[in-house]
Amino acid sequence: MYWTPILNQIRSIKVLLCTMACGLVFITGCASHYVLVLTNGQRYTAAEKPHVKKINGQFAFVFTDLSGQSNAIPSGLVRAVVPASDLKPGQ
Repeated sequence: MYWTPILNQIRSIKVLLCTMACGLVFITGCASHYVLVLTNGQRYTAAEKPHVKKINGQFAFVFTDLSGQSNAIPSGLVRAVVPASDLKPGQ
């Protein structure tokens, strides 16, 4: 009888920790897509945050798109890199 309240508290803590862990996984998963907006208005969606790399003496944004294809776009053509979650519909 003495152990019942303690076991209930342990169960409550386990449920809380599992809920927090699931929330953390959900939040980090949503922020992983990025949109590259080019100077001509064209958009590319990247599966992860693009990084800048020097290719043939020119800086370019290198990223993997949602289909898994690797891409490189010269940095002079990129107007903005925005997390997909920050874009509003129609923007």
